[in-house]
Formats: sequence, C-alpha cells, structure tokens
Amino acid sequence: MAKAESADPVTEDITLAQVLDRLAAIQEANQQVQKAQLKQTAPRSNTRHPGISVFNPQGQKDCPMPELKCEVHMPFPQRPADHGMDWEEVELMNLLEPGVYPVELNDGSVIRINVAGKKNHISNEIESLTWSGPPDPDTGHPTPLFNNTNKMLFPSLRGMLRQMLGEKADGVMTQATRTRKTKAGELPVSVGE
Repeated sequence: MAKAESADPVTEDITLAQVLDRLAAIQEANQQVQKAQLKQTAPRSNTRHPGISVFNPQGQKDCPMPELKCEVHMPFPQRPADHGMDWEEVELMNLLEPGVYPVELNDGSVIRINVAGKKNHISNEIESLTWSGPPDPDTGHPTPLFNNTNKMLFPSLRGMLRQMLGEKADGVMTQATRTRKTKAGELPVSVGE
C-alpha cells in the first residue's frame, strides 16, 4: 500500500497585505488592553484632598486657617505651621499679647497666667510667647503653669483665651458657629481636585 501524501489543509500563499492587516488587528487589541490598564491605574478624581477636618471645617486647601503669629510655649511648643489648634484657637491666640491674665479654673478658683513675650529687636514683632504660672516669691522666676494638683482644673484652651482676652475676643467666630455656617453653605468650602 502506498503512502498517502500528507494533506496540508491550508496551503495558500499569504500576502503581505494580509500580514499587515493581522498586525494592525493585534496592535489595536493591545491598545485597548493598555487603555483599560491606564484607566484602572489613573489617579482618582480627588488627588488633592480638600483638608476638611474638625480643626478647619471649611477645608485647608481653598480656605486655609490663619497661621499662628509666633511660636507659643504652653508648656509644649506650638509652631506657626505645626500645631494642634482649631481655627478659633488660632485666631484667639493671635490676639494675645504679653501680660498677666487671671483665669477662673473649673473649681471656681482663679489663677494668674503670665504670658512672657520675646520680641525681635529689629522688626519689633513678637517671636514667641511663653505661658507660665505666677513668679516664685523667693527667686522671682516663673513657676510651671500646670502641676499635679491643678492640671485637671483648667478650662478648655478657647475658654482660657476668651477669659484672658475679654472684649478683644468678641469679634472671633466660635468653632461651633463656623462649623454650623459651613454645613449651611454660608461659608465657602474647599473641594478636591
């Protein structure tokens, strides 16, 4: 019996135009895959956070709260660009000047807070404020403001500042009012990008 010749199902010649068409189809498929991958890894619509927080309900991006006018030691340092205060506390702190201020504690007793300032001799601007307790009667040096017996008796920082500033604090919007007005749409709010 004679061997049958192997039959090649497709023995037609492929033209250059057909090869180029197939390559174009493969390239198109690859481009569709790349587009899908780029869309998946593309930055989200909120690439720059608006910075809305309990400290600044309007958002730090478009409505930044003011910086502290100087460094404040009370007893821990609060720096102009790095602090843990909300908008109301920053505005109140910026109104504070060196001096001696009576503050009523939560138990009804009154303590005198000494605020010492360090001024720049050339610009005459305050560079830092330091809060301390009353001076020691023997040495005249300032005593610590917070100690083990009184540290739990102090009102909130904004409460102390409002007592210390008196009428000067009347023009500063409270944090609760700022939050309420922001939610009501009466104040501008930052949006993300």
